[in-house]
Amino acid sequence: MSPQLRIGDIVLNENSDCFVIAEVGHNHQGSLEKAKQMFAAAKECGCDAVKLQKRHNRTLYTADLYNKPYENENSFGATYGEHREALEFGLAEYQELMAYARELGLIMFATAFDFISADFLAGLDIPVYKIASGDLTNTPLLKYVAGFGKPMIISTGGATMDDVRRAYDAVMPINSQICLLQCTAAYPATHEELNLRVIETYRKEFPQALVGLSDHENGIAMALAAYVLGARVVEKHFTLNHTWKGTDQAFSLEPIGMRKLVRDLRRARTALGDGMKSQYPGEKSPIMKMGKKIVAARPLVPGCVLTMDDIALKSPGDGLPPYELENVLGKKLITALKPDDNITFEMLEGTAQPGAEIIRAVDQVTAQANRIAAQVIPAGALRSAPPMQIEFYGPAAAKARARELAGLLAGIRLVAFDFDGVFTDNTVYTMQDGTEAVSCWRGDGIGLRKLDRLGIAKMVISSEPNCVVAARCQKMGIECRHSVENKLELLEQLAREMQIGLEQIAFVGNDINDLPCLKAVGLPIAVHDSHPHVVADARYVTTADGGQGAVREVCDLLEWAHGWMEASPLAGAGTAQSDSAVM
Repeated sequence: MSPQLRIGDIVLNENSDCFVIAEVGHNHQGSLEKAKQMFAAAKECGCDAVKLQKRHNRTLYTADLYNKPYENENSFGATYGEHREALEFGLAEYQELMAYARELGLIMFATAFDFISADFLAGLDIPVYKIASGDLTNTPLLKYVAGFGKPMIISTGGATMDDVRRAYDAVMPINSQICLLQCTAAYPATHEELNLRVIETYRKEFPQALVGLSDHENGIAMALAAYVLGARVVEKHFTLNHTWKGTDQAFSLEPIGMRKLVRDLRRARTALGDGMKSQYPGEKSPIMKMGKKIVAARPLVPGCVLTMDDIALKSPGDGLPPYELENVLGKKLITALKPDDNITFEMLEGTAQPGAEIIRAVDQVTAQANRIAAQVIPAGALRSAPPMQIEFYGPAAAKARARELAGLLAGIRLVAFDFDGVFTDNTVYTMQDGTEAVSCWRGDGIGLRKLDRLGIAKMVISSEPNCVVAARCQKMGIECRHSVENKLELLEQLAREMQIGLEQIAFVGNDINDLPCLKAVGLPIAVHDSHPHVVADARYVTTADGGQGAVREVCDLLEWAHGWMEASPLAGAGTAQSDSAVM
């Protein structure tokens, strides 16, 4: 299973937005008012969290270092100890800042540099702990903080892989809520030393840990690259003014930079998409304008056998696409054409191939829908056997059948899915914590988003409670009803609430306990590996097994119907007349 981390009310995983931390550190210069101003600015920039640093300076440093003269342009005291104490907030300041962060809707936490500071933060019940790169080898502190049971974000600057593995092995048996941050402990870090591919290495070597980036470079572009590589936490030093005194100010982001960073990280998640190549609505008009179609190059008369001299490929692309050229050449024309008139298969003798028009219309949507079209179902009759090929004789029959099917599917307002055997491949895995997990096809979630675009309601109905089912449904954005003893009663209740009839509901099942629902709804669907009795009462049987894309196929089928009804030239009026169709 992919790693997941919960920080406050925010859940982080491979599909989540990036968790952006504004590292305030000591850029507040010891001023409570400046710290509040920085918190407010971080919130306005869209950050998720603000982070401070907590040290118990007297016990953290040797006497020599604590008392060492510290005279430079960034000093807040005559000695290093005085400098550090001037920047340190105490209990009252932390309590006030935590209350202010809650008021803003920000998560506030801090880096614990020592045991006393860790206890101090534990007393404040912070939601997450940060461990600095310098303490990656401090396994006693790592284990101590792990014992608090809160998520830990661990920076790995200046480390070797052995150091990282040692720290991981020290914490994981105590606390599995870990995020490892790739980090280069240089201030600022050059692009050449960021080594962002370590993020990929961490994801491979430590699959139970979330991965992120503690970014010390001057710009914002590398954090975006880190997100694309898999980082789901980005920590960036933050200031209100580069010119303020302090060693971290110069390479910290000011609000304008932080705002752009958060904006780009949020856009990145959306821009990465779902990985399935498809045409977006905004592309249709440009592609239509730029695309080509097959048209008459000159006046043509009936009986003409088409050659290349008779044909031209011109824009816009609102006719037969050029890849159909070989199916046009050598065919006899049965109607007269003027120059630039569209050439269609209905104008050609001997090209009304079984179901060709439907297949072409569907192919413009998805290849999956193309396969569905080859198994078009006659409305008004239940299947009594597994799917059989329907042969179409003549374009009128194909047109009538397609219109009949698309009309049925386009009327569906709710799709209800059984879970076991539909979303899963019925293989159960037991995790280390005893939780049962199942294998689910990731494309099903992509398909369900199509139903959202079509305005079709969707629901999972499960006969027993299961935390894995709940988690999977939450990830796919679909409502789940648990412990349903009578699924048909629930469907009837939903129909009343939605003010629709049962004939406007599709139910997808696989087992005999689904039969009452399948017999009652307008579109009973069984997945390919269903019980034989279920197959017998299904109007449509998917070509894919449960857990292997059956849900996606159902969603594609509905999308095809809506698209075909809206866009296909075959969806117009007309009847089969003397043409016939057989099964």
